[in-house]
Amino acid sequence: MKSLLTVFIALALLVVVSPASTVFYIGIDNTGTGEFEQEGGGRVDNKYYWENGDYTTVDGISGSVGELWTSGMEPWLDASSILGFARAITSGATTHHIYFQLGADEVGTDKSLTFTVDFYGGGQGAGLPGTTHDIDFYLNDVKFHTVTGMTAAGQLMVVNGIDVSTLSEGEHVLSWVRTGGNAGWINVDYLSLVAVPEPSRALLAMVGCAVLFGGRRKGRF
Repeated sequence: MKSLLTVFIALALLVVVSPASTVFYIGIDNTGTGEFEQEGGGRVDNKYYWENGDYTTVDGISGSVGELWTSGMEPWLDASSILGFARAITSGATTHHIYFQLGADEVGTDKSLTFTVDFYGGGQGAGLPGTTHDIDFYLNDVKFHTVTGMTAAGQLMVVNGIDVSTLSEGEHVLSWVRTGGNAGWINVDYLSLVAVPEPSRALLAMVGCAVLFGGRRKGRF
């Protein structure tokens, strides 16, 4: 009987469980920023396009209106223009926006998102108090996470369960805004957004039937 239950569960997992999908992955996990653009000073703007799309109607936070982007994935580093991804959050370079697409299979009531960003290597000018950072994170115009008092040591920030139940397939923007703290900077090593499927109703139903069937068989014998 135990072997039959095991077969039921194994088959259910093989048939109906789909893997998580990467929406975007920016940077290299190398505790370095050489692949990014130097922030501020007109070297790079605060908008980054992961893929093509019409982002002119994205409902984002103030200043996050995008454009009709047709150039493919924006390079992380382009020293000859304002294209690129800023390597750090500072008291001057406080806001950044990442434009991307969500597919039909990545939105809805049975899905969620996981956002990961690795902050490290903060600093401050000589003789000044240690750098700290208060940062709010938004998906479109909805705040989904806040960090308060992050120090120069940084942190690996992983936010699970970001709600996508009301989102539609198509264009979206993920933004962060530094809202306070001492002056200085905090570096970005890499960041990612992953779409995570919830266990399907079909899976739960199959496992439930297997358990129920196994329990009845055990009771009879």
